[in-house]
Amino acid sequence: MIDPVCPRHTAILEENRVLLTLLDGPHRPFVHVIPKHKKYVAAGDKTITFTKNIWIEQADAKAISPNEEITLMDWGNAIVREINKDKNGNVTELTGVLHLEGSFKTAKLKLTWLPDTNELVPLTLVEFGYLITKKKMKKGEDFIPVLNRDTKKEIGVLGIRI
Repeated sequence: MIDPVCPRHTAILEENRVLLTLLDGPHRPFVHVIPKHKKYVAAGDKTITFTKNIWIEQADAKAISPNEEITLMDWGNAIVREINKDKNGNVTELTGVLHLEGSFKTAKLKLTWLPDTNELVPLTLVEFGYLITKKKMKKGEDFIPVLNRDTKKEIGVLGIRI
């Protein structure tokens, strides 16, 4: 099985991403080295940059309530104090404070994030769907009518140069 040994990397959907400003976050970015995979250290290490401003995905931002404690993966907990939205209900900006003594066990949301730095690079994720639209084919059945003509989807994300 690949999963137990596959290194972990983070990407954030580029479209509608949301900036979370941590009022008591580090004013000067600093770097920390962590394992690429927590349970398989042989995968090596990666660096993570901690900054006052971080990016999260729109779907994650919409799931947050004011004054909710969240877990920022590979960092710790934070409390989101302010949520700004546009007229369509999309979150445009979040403001919060670190609560590193908080427990990830009590936080409902565990969110991935990326630092707001110039080390972010645009990437394209390619997702492939099923080749046919039918759950099960009968022996000898013509597959042409059930071919999925739209199996490839490309998604723009931001990631960190490794």
